[in-house]
Amino acid sequence: MAARVDIVSIGTQARNAFWGEQTGVRAEHATTTLVRDGRTTILVDPALPPEPLAYRLDERTGLKPQQIEIVFLTTFRPVHRLGLKLFDKA
Repeated sequence: MAARVDIVSIGTQARNAFWGEQTGVRAEHATTTLVRDGRTTILVDPALPPEPLAYRLDERTGLKPQQIEIVFLTTFRPVHRLGLKLFDKA
């Protein structure tokens, strides 16, 4: 089976200098991606807070946090791991 990739949440920057924003105007978070190949389920950068992330994961993929086997962080920066505690079984 080929790998399937789903975008759970598209990240945002707190401010965009190209738009003239001098201070943060939105909550910063990284993009969260789900990768699965039929055998393994990997969540990359659980960046939303736990409650919204659980909702978004179900909405976009039909999965519950307990079904995630592996969590992969591309960096340990806080904006990449806000929802990490949701996956204590991974």
